[in-house]
Amino acid sequence: MGDESKTWRVGIVGLNPIGLFLLEQFRLIPNVRVVGIYDRDPSRCHLANELDCRVWDHPAQAFSATDVDAVVLADQVSSESIAMGLQNGKHLVVDRPWGVSSREWRELSETAGRSSAQLTFVCLRRWSSDFPTVLVAMRSGRVGTLQSARYVSHEMCLASELAAPRFLTEIAFSLLDQLLLLTASNPKDVFAKRLGSAAGGEDTGLIATIEFENGCVAQIDLQSQSRLSQRTGWMLEGAQGSYRDDRLYTVTTDGEVIDEPLSPPNMPDNSFVRELVASWNGEASSLPSLTEAVRTVQLAEMIERSAERRDVVRS
Repeated sequence: MGDESKTWRVGIVGLNPIGLFLLEQFRLIPNVRVVGIYDRDPSRCHLANELDCRVWDHPAQAFSATDVDAVVLADQVSSESIAMGLQNGKHLVVDRPWGVSSREWRELSETAGRSSAQLTFVCLRRWSSDFPTVLVAMRSGRVGTLQSARYVSHEMCLASELAAPRFLTEIAFSLLDQLLLLTASNPKDVFAKRLGSAAGGEDTGLIATIEFENGCVAQIDLQSQSRLSQRTGWMLEGAQGSYRDDRLYTVTTDGEVIDEPLSPPNMPDNSFVRELVASWNGEASSLPSLTEAVRTVQLAEMIERSAERRDVVRS
């Protein structure tokens, strides 16, 4: 157990939606104080007056500041900035880890191993209302060996609200992180296809089929310009049971299907941030690790290669 009385001094690089979200969450947590912010757009930094904190002219100032314990990289994510933070002993919270290649992450793992700082990642969907219930169902053993997993999300995202490529990249990465936790196996074969709009142009959809070493087959089907709105959440088929929509389905020896509702874990709204601060205090956590991030980036790269080649990619 660490020193829970310590006040953690945090710098935030990037006041994009994630940066602003974490800034507001930190303000609700005792023993955390935001001491500095940086954003490419100076007009966003008016929050400094409200927070009584500094505005940095360059993100590197967050890493060199002696009164900063941890830095949130919501923007300016690169192998150079991450290495600089680790070398200066700053705990790092990295958003958008797909901005760094798996090769670069493997090189950074050596720097992380020599640093006393903690490196973790923003994967807020691990703490969303649906996924903790899915994970509880899998880890209970009642689903059994996972045989198939499927996730469908068809939405009509307005271009002014969320551009299609960003929707596909961010949602797909979160789902890949979840999928690797559910399967507890390595991907073997991947086939992926990107879908375009009727008028051509940028990608508006992604379908990926992934076969894992343990025999599980998963499919992710995302569309950001669909007229048929649909979101299934995870649908799982296991050797002993099935899961969908917070319900566990099992079959009795007489062939009767039992439909059992599952109660979601009791989690506060700011579970991610509370667990993050607890980890800084030396407590055990289930935060995304560097190893998990590397595996997720590797899987994302396999999907990208398959979509470009229009062929199966093998690990």
